Amino acid sequence: MTASLVYMGWRVYAEGGANVLYTNEGRLAGKLLRLRKKHKYKVSTKEVYDFMKDELVPYLGNTWIIRFELVRVPRGFYSALGNTKEKLDLSEEYGLLVENARFDQIEDIRPSRKTDLTYGSLEIRKLQHGTTSVFLEFKPKWLVQSPNAPASAKCCRTCAHRAMTNRPKGFCPLDLGSGDPYRVRRAVKALLGNAVNNNEIPLEDIVTTYFLETNLLQSLRRLQALDTRGILNYHESKDLDKNFFLAMSSRDCTLFLEIFDQNVGGNTPVSVNGTYYWVKAKLADLDLKNPKKRSQWAAVEANLQPWYNNVQFSSVSTGCQMV
Repeated sequence: MTASLVYMGWRVYAEGGANVLYTNEGRLAGKLLRLRKKHKYKVSTKEVYDFMKDELVPYLGNTWIIRFELVRVPRGFYSALGNTKEKLDLSEEYGLLVENARFDQIEDIRPSRKTDLTYGSLEIRKLQHGTTSVFLEFKPKWLVQSPNAPASAKCCRTCAHRAMTNRPKGFCPLDLGSGDPYRVRRAVKALLGNAVNNNEIPLEDIVTTYFLETNLLQSLRRLQALDTRGILNYHESKDLDKNFFLAMSSRDCTLFLEIFDQNVGGNTPVSVNGTYYWVKAKLADLDLKNPKKRSQWAAVEANLQPWYNNVQFSSVSTGCQMV
């Protein structure tokens, strides 16, 4: 713990089911303060920090994971947050300072254009010095089939769950993580949808090439594959092991990709038809899950069983590309 928190100038940046993110434009610009909300299945900030530092970083390294730092919440700090403190767990002694994946040292000079994708979002920004960037946010989901899926399954876990919950079809995660050029491109195309036709950067080509030339998705697949038993074969919460928690954290993570048409430093070059673009990738939401949710997870998986196999919900209706 090296940073100290100032009391003034905080405003809500974003809010999720378990956390509120705050931003401060002072000396902590480029970082977000993540504080835990009151939640039935809470995992403390210190537990999340230790899990990420001691378990996830050894597997994924520091390249992909957003930078994070444990900070102590000083006495009286919550009162400085105004009415938003009512949602927070005021017993928490710590917060996380995390890298803001959207922050750039080169400022926006024109309003950004944001497009909601079926399973993500895309934002086009005009930056200083004539630089254009495209910011893509989405969840890769289950890149490896559920260990509890029947051998005869016609749908992957993610596509079966979309069908069961009556959600729109989208990219198939098994395609995305396959490493096969045709299948990866098919998934990227499904992810981007019509947005791919609305910008001056060849986004489909860049994202496809990046996923094929880096080991980002393969690293996530290896984490997910650590769970060889599946939730239906863990009968008590105390039986859940480290491999299960590592797999679960990577099944629900968020991936941020930012593509630049100029080299602004520190990013991965990608060549498309002889033209270079530069890509920054970061993973977030790699939280430790609460073992008390075991019965809830098991119930979902049990309900999914007929949806894996029903011909009615095969690739025609879900977009699943299971082979």
